[in-house]
Amino acid sequence: MYLRIICMRGYFILREPEAKQTQQQCSTCPVGYTPFAEVCYKVFTEKKTYTDAQTHCTNEGGHLAMPKDKATNDLLDSLTSQASTEVMTYYFGLTFVKEKNAFKWNDGSDLVGFVDWMLGEPNNHLGGDTSCGAFCLGSWCDVPCSSLWGFVCQISAVDVATQVDTPVEDVSEVPSCLR
Repeated sequence: MYLRIICMRGYFILREPEAKQTQQQCSTCPVGYTPFAEVCYKVFTEKKTYTDAQTHCTNEGGHLAMPKDKATNDLLDSLTSQASTEVMTYYFGLTFVKEKNAFKWNDGSDLVGFVDWMLGEPNNHLGGDTSCGAFCLGSWCDVPCSSLWGFVCQISAVDVATQVDTPVEDVSEVPSCLR
């Protein structure tokens, strides 16, 4: 597209539109991670204990995923159901704290609001010593933290500044005609 500038005596010149460079912030995720709401998620089918899974996520720069709302939970349910036909259970960042007699998220916050427990859960995995949250066939269940399961990590999306050329559409910003 060219800007048409009309000058005196019916002459005009054609100029390519000028562009301004502006900087935009956008978030990005490492390769293999799925972006969602400023967070990046990745499913690991390698089986680990809860503690080893958390360590793995920490080494990735994050922690076990915390599906605190329905939208995030639905995404993680979809990712885990597509990840493997051999792994059916995946740890996420929820544990039972005996002293509080309640489940807590890995960031220390209480489990309030949204939950997606499978029918009959949580059941302290039939009297087991420790209880950790996991995706089990599309819903949440509590399982022994020493069991070997897949897991889901979450890390913060990284802000990246990018240069964007924005065309100048305003004729008033184009230099005036030669005199």
